[in-house]
Amino acid sequence: MARIASYDLLTGPKFRAIQSGHLTGHTPVAMLDKKLADELGSKSRVVLFSNATAAKQLSHHSDLKPNSYLILQEMLDKGDVIQDRKKNIGLQLKSGGRWWRTVVKATKDGSELYLTTFHKITTKQRDRALRSGTVLRGG
Repeated sequence: MARIASYDLLTGPKFRAIQSGHLTGHTPVAMLDKKLADELGSKSRVVLFSNATAAKQLSHHSDLKPNSYLILQEMLDKGDVIQDRKKNIGLQLKSGGRWWRTVVKATKDGSELYLTTFHKITTKQRDRALRSGTVLRGG
């Protein structure tokens, strides 16, 4: 169910407008499982995508297309999970022959979760991330 909802959100006009830099605000993009939300101290399981993240993505990862994000829910459901800071988790997944990484961060009060980055990584970067934090799943 979460995968279908995420697909609908990521192919919808609001995400596309925020992701392209044409709209400010935030929009839901995926659902984090309860165990991981609890690890982050979050009261919410809904992962939001903001115009601040969109600006960073456009600047640092301009090769990404809106459809690149369609693997996001699969990453949250099945990816390696590494916690390197109290309110952050990194998730990594191999899809289409490439490794991908995303980071989800909880706000200080735990009321919201935000996607803070999403990009391709090398196998070497994946392995380094696995050694740099606490592996909560996979590895």
